Amino acid sequence: ENFGNPTIESMMGNEENIILLVGQAYADLKWVHDHWGYWGVSSLTSDECVCPIRLPGKHWNDSGYWKNLNVHTWTEFAECFRNIWNSTISGAVNCNQLIKTLTDNNAKMSEESFKQYIGELEVLRSYYFYLLFDCFGRIPYLEEYVDKTEPLMEPEDVWSHLVACLERNAPNMAVVSDGNRSQNYGRVTQGFAYALLARLYLNAESFGCTETNVFKNVEKPAAFSGSFMDNCVRCCDAVINSGSYKIESDFFANFKIDNSASKENIFVLVEDGNAEFDHRYNGSMST
Repeated sequence: ENFGNPTIESMMGNEENIILLVGQAYADLKWVHDHWGYWGVSSLTSDECVCPIRLPGKHWNDSGYWKNLNVHTWTEFAECFRNIWNSTISGAVNCNQLIKTLTDNNAKMSEESFKQYIGELEVLRSYYFYLLFDCFGRIPYLEEYVDKTEPLMEPEDVWSHLVACLERNAPNMAVVSDGNRSQNYGRVTQGFAYALLARLYLNAESFGCTETNVFKNVEKPAAFSGSFMDNCVRCCDAVINSGSYKIESDFFANFKIDNSASKENIFVLVEDGNAEFDHRYNGSMST
């Protein structure tokens, strides 16, 4: 007997332990809105924001790093791209590892709990891969926890796998209501899955997708019908008609330190704003 040191097998029969286990998959999301990562790339390369230099040539210059993003003169060696690559792949692999753990121990869980948490992990994995996909197009997409080396997947195939996974899981995800809003705070839900699907459909053509080159290597979802825009509208309607969300009368209610009561936010990143961390993690991330 391994007294005092519970094993994964012995812990799986307790729902609270499973929640804690699955919760680990959200750890790498803290890098999403870091200015040296995905948020910086998506915002500073557009007209959304600019990072001004304080005291010319000194503070916030970082060897022209921010200016290069603003004027589109970055190179493939820019730190943000390495950070995005490392953090999103780390998050996706962690999801796959946890899916394997749950699958290996599913006999100790109820069928309902097993399906619920597998769905949550698969949808969250899709989000990590979406962030990587949005930045690079051709990415190392995997849905299993294995040591495997393959060529990078082409954009239309990545798109097809993401859509197929989200369409498969969305109907079974938790639907947010006033009764469970706090319980699902910071977790992926049905509204999140359909919102991400809507974004993928809306931008399908920008990823090189056409109606003839998608779903070549993955089964086409039964829900997919009509054009990309038809499916985008369908997914947007699913979010709107769920009754889970509404526009807040107080715009700033969505951005309070404790915004868990907001009925407008579909998904939030939960973190401690008082905790400091080194944004220049260079691939070494704490979870």
